[in-house]
Amino acid sequence: MRTIVISAFPACGKTWTYTNFNGKPYTMLDSDSSKFSWLYDEDGNKLGRNPNFIPEYMEHIKENIGKVDVIFVSSHKEVRQALRDNGIKYFIVHPALGMKETFLTRMVNRGSDEAFVSFQREHFEQFVNEIEEECRQIIDSTPFVNGRRFLPFHEIVLDLVRPAISNDLIDELLDDCMGNLSSLWWNY
Repeated sequence: MRTIVISAFPACGKTWTYTNFNGKPYTMLDSDSSKFSWLYDEDGNKLGRNPNFIPEYMEHIKENIGKVDVIFVSSHKEVRQALRDNGIKYFIVHPALGMKETFLTRMVNRGSDEAFVSFQREHFEQFVNEIEEECRQIIDSTPFVNGRRFLPFHEIVLDLVRPAISNDLIDELLDDCMGNLSSLWWNY
């Protein structure tokens, strides 16, 4: 079974798509990084950061490749680097800079706490710019082989035309028509 990994910015629609479309027709896994990045006591109280976050998260992702069609994962810089280090191909999905207010409103509407929304408000441009710069650097440093660059990711920028992850986007990414370049980023 082919699996696509979608590393998406907060409020891009990972959980919403999973909740509304899992099994219709694609099987999906919403791998919320917070379940791996924090340590909890037996009562569910947060104890602190998990020092094994990245290795445990990568193991979880690798264990599920081939079991589901889509795995939604975090867009943290460390996660993107670990995906590449582990040879996991992925789609990086992030908003255009002009979508800041739309994304902050989504975060409020979905019930994110004020501390999270404030943090995103303060760092939105920095995070988006980091992703875009990282994509440019990787593209520029990846050599051509037989006239093509084989990148570990494909960038998808959300804007007013495509404002969120949807089943239509997943259809496009999993379309196995001859010539669909999305297949370059499928994992088996």
